[in-house]
Amino acid sequence: MIFADISISLSNLFLFSYEDFIRTFKFFTNYDFSLNQILLSICSILFLYFILQQLKRVNKQLGFDKPLLLFFFITIIAIFCLDFINGSNTVESPIKKQVHQGNIAGFASTSVVSFLININAQVEKPKQNTTQSITFETFKNDSLSNQMLILVESFGLLKNRDDQQIIENNINETFKKNNWKIKWGKTPFEGSTTRAEIRELLNSNGDYRYLIRNNDINSIFNIKHAQGYYTNAAHSYNGTMFERNIWWKNIGIKAPLFSESFQQKNAYKLKLNTESPFISIQDETTFDFLQNESKKNTKNFAYLLTVNSHIPFNISDLKNKGRIKLLSNNFENLTELNGQLIRIINFLSHVANNLDSTKFNKVLIVGDHMPPFNSKASRSLYDSKHVPYCIIYK
Repeated sequence: MIFADISISLSNLFLFSYEDFIRTFKFFTNYDFSLNQILLSICSILFLYFILQQLKRVNKQLGFDKPLLLFFFITIIAIFCLDFINGSNTVESPIKKQVHQGNIAGFASTSVVSFLININAQVEKPKQNTTQSITFETFKNDSLSNQMLILVESFGLLKNRDDQQIIENNINETFKKNNWKIKWGKTPFEGSTTRAEIRELLNSNGDYRYLIRNNDINSIFNIKHAQGYYTNAAHSYNGTMFERNIWWKNIGIKAPLFSESFQQKNAYKLKLNTESPFISIQDETTFDFLQNESKKNTKNFAYLLTVNSHIPFNISDLKNKGRIKLLSNNFENLTELNGQLIRIINFLSHVANNLDSTKFNKVLIVGDHMPPFNSKASRSLYDSKHVPYCIIYK
């Protein structure tokens, strides 16, 4: 299973749009439609072939037959050829300004690879935690008014208490100005964002892939259904990422919303976010949309999964606007870390300024995990076992 996870992650590096790949990993300093694209396409196909060979060697029972392999390679070659013809980033259509920026390989290949890797994967059912997650502790026995859970991408807990207090004070200020009370704490974390979702939404520990084929009747959403709530959820990125468009429904989310939903409704009005490796809808837009949808129901439990603060974080926009500032003496020269934290503070300020107190009585904001892939200097600033949370209430 670990090998499968690594395979998916590595294959995604090659199969997302070239622009994201190059910006994120900085392999090329002067990107243009040239030999680089052709070589990257060839390397991607060879890399995928290597993955399949290794998977067959690790697990003799995967059972890839020749027709399936032939279909796989024809599909991959076809989409890369189409992408080559389109120039990767020169598709003049509404899709160009959406999540995948016209990159057909990034749009189609990821699903194919994920399907082949997961088709025979045996995944155990997530195990219930012995102690309640902060989501269950906050909402399980509370059935008053509309409620919202916000899981914030890469929102870690700083080891230095003074540093963490600076972050909390920045967030406290806006909520208190809007007459909200706020209470802070910390909660254990382990692994990636999907692990955090299993932790918070199911009060469990395990692999989300079990939920692709199986329902879970013990999620916070099922508890809320029993209390008379309608449940909805939103994510600023596309629904095929980690198959959330499938398993979110299997844990009781009645109305899952992804970037595709927003694009269909606001195709020419959306401002895209390019600060994270995942070009997506602005988290502020997603929050506004989810809140408006939630207000249509008498009792609604909403879940928002953000993405804009994902590491590695592109600070160019913040630099251009002069919005990079030193949050702490310990952050000196760590502009990416400063920029990422400022992005989180700005998003939560938007939540504070726009949260409708006539409809919502409680909001839980919690980090999924500490920022990954940082430099050693950055990683050493974070608690490697806990993330922060805050409860917003009247």
